[in-house]
Amino acid sequence: DQQPKEKADRLMQQAMEEMNRQNYDEAERLLVESIEIHSVTNNEAKLAENYSALSSAQLLSGKLSPALETLISLRSIYQHGADRNAELQTMLHMGKI
Repeated sequence: DQQPKEKADRLMQQAMEEMNRQNYDEAERLLVESIEIHSVTNNEAKLAENYSALSSAQLLSGKLSPALETLISLRSIYQHGADRNAELQTMLHMGKI
């Protein structure tokens, strides 16, 4: 069995490979699984990284509503971490959608 951090990192790496292959649905599945692990371990930096990648995969596959929901989740992570600049950038990205 892998440790949660290693498993989540492996899932993220696989998701990036799937995005490079333009297999966005599989990338989305892998990222959601990685997000679930990071949620349990409370790793906000990795959560933010995964949510950002997830929104990209959703946008590239034409899933605008899910991408917007993902960005809302990402914004709340930045709010919790008091990263005002990242929060504003996320809000601007939401406005573009």
